[in-house]
Amino acid sequence: DIIICATGDRWHTPVSIAAAKAGKDVYCEKPISLTVYEARELARAFRRYGRIFQTGTQQRSAREFRFACELVRNGYIGELKHVTVNVGGPPSVCNLPAEGEPPEWLDYDIWLGQAPWRPFHPRVLGWMAWRDYSGGEMTNWGAHHFD
Repeated sequence: DIIICATGDRWHTPVSIAAAKAGKDVYCEKPISLTVYEARELARAFRRYGRIFQTGTQQRSAREFRFACELVRNGYIGELKHVTVNVGGPPSVCNLPAEGEPPEWLDYDIWLGQAPWRPFHPRVLGWMAWRDYSGGEMTNWGAHHFD
């Protein structure tokens, strides 16, 4: 059996480790973790439980990106001397004031996961913008472009 972990970034490591403990193989969306420590714990868990872990990005599989890599590797565009990658700025510190209550459909404590508790604000649901919940565009687009 296998699970696909496509949760918010902050949940990737704990969900994947729980799946390994339950005897499941995992395909996990990028990023695999928010910290180096989490990534090491993830690797340790999959070795310990003898399960398969895979992460991937759609750009690695996309025909046009494979073709571009082939052009570079085979020297068709000349000697590559410099590569610049821009993935946008880092995530912001979340210092939003309390504003309203979480929607009825949202279990806010579960949504937060291991992130620090803070009062609800509707904008926090755009979690990729906030450091407590994501690595921001670095782990969003960077995972593709640095690959």
